[in-house]
Amino acid sequence: MANALLDFIRKFIVEYPTEKTKPFTGSEFGDSIRNTVPSNIVDAEIFDSNKYKIKASVGQSNWATIPWLAVFDKSIYNDKFKLSALRGVYIVYLRSADDQTLYLTFNQGCSDLRSEFGKKKAIEIMQERVQEAQQGIDARGFSTTQIDLHSTDSDAEMYEKGCFFSKVYDINNLPTEAELEDDLKNMIDIYSEYVSKGFWKPTNTSQKAGQSNNQGNNEEAPDMNDIKEFPLNMILYGPPGTGKTYNTATYAVAICDGMSISDVEAMGREAIKKRFEELKDPSVGRVAFTTFHQSYGYEEFIEGIKPDTNDQDESKLAYIKEDGVFKAFCKRASSAHVETDGSGTAIKDNPKIWGMLLGASRDKKTKAECFANEEIRLGWKEVKDEEIDSGEFDDDENTSWSAKHMVYDFKYSMEIGDLVVIEKSLTSICAIGIITGEYEVDEGRADFFRKRKVKWLVKDIDQSILEFLPGNRKQLARKSVFGFDWFGLKTINKILEIHGASMMSVHYESEPYVFIIDEINRGNISKIFGELITLIEESKREGAEDEESAILPYTNESFSVPNNVYILGTMNTADRSIALMDTALRRRFEFVEKMPKPELLDGVVISQNGISVKVDEMLRTINDRIEFLFDREHTIGHAFFMNLKDMINPSVSDLANIFKRKVVPLLQEYFYDDYEKIQLVLGDNGKDGDAYKFIKKDSFDPKKVFSGPTKLEKSSRYTINDEAFYHIESYVGIMKSTVKALDDDEEDE
Repeated sequence: MANALLDFIRKFIVEYPTEKTKPFTGSEFGDSIRNTVPSNIVDAEIFDSNKYKIKASVGQSNWATIPWLAVFDKSIYNDKFKLSALRGVYIVYLRSADDQTLYLTFNQGCSDLRSEFGKKKAIEIMQERVQEAQQGIDARGFSTTQIDLHSTDSDAEMYEKGCFFSKVYDINNLPTEAELEDDLKNMIDIYSEYVSKGFWKPTNTSQKAGQSNNQGNNEEAPDMNDIKEFPLNMILYGPPGTGKTYNTATYAVAICDGMSISDVEAMGREAIKKRFEELKDPSVGRVAFTTFHQSYGYEEFIEGIKPDTNDQDESKLAYIKEDGVFKAFCKRASSAHVETDGSGTAIKDNPKIWGMLLGASRDKKTKAECFANEEIRLGWKEVKDEEIDSGEFDDDENTSWSAKHMVYDFKYSMEIGDLVVIEKSLTSICAIGIITGEYEVDEGRADFFRKRKVKWLVKDIDQSILEFLPGNRKQLARKSVFGFDWFGLKTINKILEIHGASMMSVHYESEPYVFIIDEINRGNISKIFGELITLIEESKREGAEDEESAILPYTNESFSVPNNVYILGTMNTADRSIALMDTALRRRFEFVEKMPKPELLDGVVISQNGISVKVDEMLRTINDRIEFLFDREHTIGHAFFMNLKDMINPSVSDLANIFKRKVVPLLQEYFYDDYEKIQLVLGDNGKDGDAYKFIKKDSFDPKKVFSGPTKLEKSSRYTINDEAFYHIESYVGIMKSTVKALDDDEEDE
């Protein structure tokens, strides 16, 4: 095709900024980039299409920050090392995030390397390859300097670091088609020389990452033998104030970006927070955060039934099934990107699967018509469109709520790119297709006048589905339209292969996702996790050797936990020790202890009137005493004092606020108001006089409290001495055996 490359570049540079502001699902532009553009470039015969394959992407479930079009040498890929932009080396056009430039590059897949070695080591490997290639291959006029995609995205950075050779195109001064073709041919010459000279040496990781867990179909199941440093289930535990929740951001960034903890900490707190918020942003959704408490339950965490607050009819109470936060997160983490065989019919990412009956019982004519005309049709002429357009409807004397809901789903819920499975009997299906058209009304028909265009992948088959049904299902629903998501893309692909019609490759989300549960020990674990307590085990995860799934009680869906979901909990040992934790939870998690680190306060000194106290030494003394009197799980964390480190000249007043509002209340809780022990911890027992004692002890005479004679004996009364918090001598006295009070000094004079 004439001007194939120039047309593609104009689409990428000129149209993409506008198109990415529109809905992603069903985008004609996205379909054109994925299917039409590669086909046109192949037709232009710029390279040998028997040797090279071309693929393009503008995103999976959302518009990509860095869209791309790549040319792959088929010879370096095989059934075990699957052709994908996740791995290998290839030519790729990359569009910068600022919408200003387009690069033609010879580059490297980064995702598999990052998953195995972590980001830092992966970049080292990629740059070693770059250096070796640039020394051994003629650049043919291409640049060898690092490209700039103007993005903070981790993949963008690795594309920048892993680029062998490149050429930048100015959007305001595009070259001719002939020049573009010459550039691509020269880059293909470099690619060919790179492979023929033996520069390409796939790592063991690359070979492993390309293997499928599902032999017998062409799905790329996620291989999550990823980041060896971190277990899938982990709890950070320790006393209050040791930075457990604070550190969840560090761990989440390390897991998601394939970095070590030390590498992440070296980024600095502001950079960590920024990256953490990026990962947590709903548009990315790779990190989620929740806090367990006594009222938290299965319905909030997994799934439940809740009142429909959008129902305007207050006289009737309706209920809806709703996914909990963890189930919804797992769905996002196991999202699927579907690639077709280039036939031009696209299945959208994470397609919904619908079940349908075509025609009434024993109505073969309607079904045959639909198969012949590449369409699906729905009846229910009793239901008027205006009755269901608002989305709020109910039974009436003519039709049921169920009938109206099926019409509503057919018109509004189905989307282009979804899959539809046609039911033949209660235990068999006869067709599978891709929805390709919007809702239409055939005005010339009296029945089955509602329709949508489809592309049939298989039709007129008689496929039993008994072996594919979840354990709690014995047959299909007998409805005109029904949700069929529990059937799953894997099953769809297996059936297509059985009938020689497999035309899609399913790439599952493989990047790590982190679900953070703060205060995990404060919830009722059995109540919250339910049957999922077994499914979170590493050996029971989706894709594991002993993979397990469970049928959920409200939706009857088959559910398993993806093996790219990391569960990161925090636990306060002052609330409950590990020994007292729920046994089922304890044996499924690995534990990382977070104890007080007084050394982090090194250099923090509080001074007043020429007297100084080192905060790190003071904290060590306090914790030694707590451990002696109680245990190490109830010590005081360094985090309570960290704000002092950020101050230029922290004062006694700043220290007083910490002691009054955090330290003393914790000690009261720990020792159950046993003030003698609190005095021991704070060194008050070694201070002369009361001026510098945090806790004052007075004699309590019953004769001064009660009227009349009494046999009650004198007791002690303890009060918190507010003035002591504002004297530096009070804090020095925590470490020294005696500190004379001010009035004592005056008497000595």
